[in-house]
Amino acid sequence: LLCCVRAAPTRFAKRQAVSGSEFRFEVTWPDDVPSTDRLGFENCIAEAKRILEQSWPSAVPVHVQIIFLNSHESAAFSGYGFGRFTLTRAIDGVTHTIAAAEAISGEELHEPGEPEVRCVFSMAPLWHVDFATAPAFTEAVDFFTALLHEIMHGLVFAGLAEEREGGIVYGGGTPLAFDRFVGSTSRECLIDGVFGANPTWTTPNAEALDALTTVGDIAFLYVDANANNQVFSIPLFSTSEYRGGVSIYHTPEWTSGQPRRLMVPSLTNNYYVRELDDDLLRIQAAILAAPRSIPLRPCPKGTFSAGGGAQLSPTVAPDDGQGDGDSEARIGSLSITTFAIIVASASILALALIITGLCFWVRSERHRLRVEKRRMRGEIDERRVHKRFEAQQLRRERQAQRARNKRRFSIRRFHSKDAVQLSDRYEVPLASATPAAAPNGQFYGTSDSAMARSAAASKQRSLGRVVTDRSDPSGAQNTSKHASRHASRHASEPRSRVAASQSRLSSQDRTPGFESGRQSPSLGVHRAQTKPVSRSPHGSRATAVGSQSASRTPTRGVQSPGLRAHNFMHYGSA
Repeated sequence: LLCCVRAAPTRFAKRQAVSGSEFRFEVTWPDDVPSTDRLGFENCIAEAKRILEQSWPSAVPVHVQIIFLNSHESAAFSGYGFGRFTLTRAIDGVTHTIAAAEAISGEELHEPGEPEVRCVFSMAPLWHVDFATAPAFTEAVDFFTALLHEIMHGLVFAGLAEEREGGIVYGGGTPLAFDRFVGSTSRECLIDGVFGANPTWTTPNAEALDALTTVGDIAFLYVDANANNQVFSIPLFSTSEYRGGVSIYHTPEWTSGQPRRLMVPSLTNNYYVRELDDDLLRIQAAILAAPRSIPLRPCPKGTFSAGGGAQLSPTVAPDDGQGDGDSEARIGSLSITTFAIIVASASILALALIITGLCFWVRSERHRLRVEKRRMRGEIDERRVHKRFEAQQLRRERQAQRARNKRRFSIRRFHSKDAVQLSDRYEVPLASATPAAAPNGQFYGTSDSAMARSAAASKQRSLGRVVTDRSDPSGAQNTSKHASRHASRHASEPRSRVAASQSRLSSQDRTPGFESGRQSPSLGVHRAQTKPVSRSPHGSRATAVGSQSASRTPTRGVQSPGLRAHNFMHYGSA
């Protein structure tokens, strides 16, 4: 009863826009069926002819052959019947049923008198043949529903996929148009892509079998040019074990609450359909619009293997040059406009994030610079405070040094005065009334005439004491002892008494005592150049007076008259 599938060479045909068509039915009855029993079946056929002519867009009449088998003949197959296409033809690279190819091309592509669709029914079941009423629950099958169902299998709702040797092959060496739309809803790609870029359709493919036996994941994917080329999906029937002629070529089982569909896998009691449902009409329109309606989303090899994942290609419906000009190229499931809007939005968001990041970075850098400046300013202030402290310490040290130098100078003046007083107790002739000059010929110290007068007066007093002491030899010895005690006593005087002595010394009246009339140098400066030493009459050496301050006196080369007299006295007595 089934004809052989014959593949035809690909041809490119001009598509016909037809709103209706003509269906011609050829019915073959068994001999044992009376004419009275045929009336109900004929009424159902006439109603089906009316509905199909309103929905099938073809300028070429469709020849449908219906064969009824008696109970003995129908035992060769199970079920109530089946429907098939008789021939296939390729249009624009897609293999269609002969009826679909003629609808697309608008030409008759088969031998005249040959049917495009063949349907076979068994007379064994109990049929409900009144299309105006719903079947009773106890009756088997609604004939009108079964007739439309099988005719649609012969027109568009058919394929060539079958299981062989643990894989899927396509009979006739190529998939049918319906097979080109079968895909995975979870991965959004077409399953025939697992055969590769240069497929061998007759070689069993285990990955395709795994994909087609994924329950609830198989769907009819198509591109709708009237909906901005978006990709839509219609669920298909699938089982865990592939069932030839049943799996994928039916819509899912009907459940209560859902709209009734014509292409369900089984027609149970009380199930009926009186018109073509919307899903069926969309599938029919997509197949007749192929290949523009086929999504360009082939599933790569390994998609349905362990760890495999789909890598979707851009979906761009090809144009055959006969389009209406409203179709738009697509990228994936998105149109170019939508994709551009998404890319622009993502770019703006990325730019905003970059600008925000730069603002935060600039703010952090400014904060870091402020902290660094604050730290440097603190270090500078700390160094400034340290330098100020060091300057204060240095100033204090200098003040202390000046105070020490001042005390040393006062002690030297006191010792020099004491030496002059001691020299006046002895008869010491002055070596010269003229003070000695410095190596550079200059005189230093106090240059007023009062110094000369004071030196002359001291000389006269000294001569007077010496004469007195010579008359009393014991007085000299007492005087020497007194001088030693006087020197030690004044050396241990407090600073206040030393200062008082310096004040008295500076207030003494000074008289000129030099024959040359030259000014006398300062006694306070040049007395430190010598180390006056007194000896006792018994020859014992006395302690040097003013030796400590001699090394710190900056002026050299000039000796005071009093000290020269003391030295002359010392070395003369020796």
